[in-house]
Amino acid sequence: MVRLKKHDKRLYQVLQKLQDSGWTLNEEKCQFRKKSIKFLGHIISADSIRPDPTKTEAIKKMSQPTNIIELMRFLGMVNFFRKFVPNLADMAEPLHAMLKADTTWTWGPNQEKAFERIKESLCNPPVLALYDCKKSVYSSADASSYGIGAMLIK
Repeated sequence: MVRLKKHDKRLYQVLQKLQDSGWTLNEEKCQFRKKSIKFLGHIISADSIRPDPTKTEAIKKMSQPTNIIELMRFLGMVNFFRKFVPNLADMAEPLHAMLKADTTWTWGPNQEKAFERIKESLCNPPVLALYDCKKSVYSSADASSYGIGAMLIK
């Protein structure tokens, strides 16, 4: 009950600041006292963030690209959720190679494997924990000839 009162007090302060600044909110679009919310393709709760399954399901249902435009569309959609796909740069390398100038469109087993692996990884993503400033943080970095990566680990 104490947490709820504290939450309500902070919420009131935020709403008051918005009002004092001349901002108005659309009441129909506001959500209060929810355990989780859908926001910009994500589901955000008090302790985690994960991709919205309706968005990842659309990617899972995508058929094999038949041209560069379709491949670029797929890579763009996947890139939006890149934080949920460990080693995405490595997995997507055979697909990115097809976007290079003077490359003939040839969809082979390497591209098919990369395409399916990425879709599978995205449909079984890790749940990301929200940052907790009270816990120790470690960093890890890696690089290859076609990608770089870094992580903060709690």
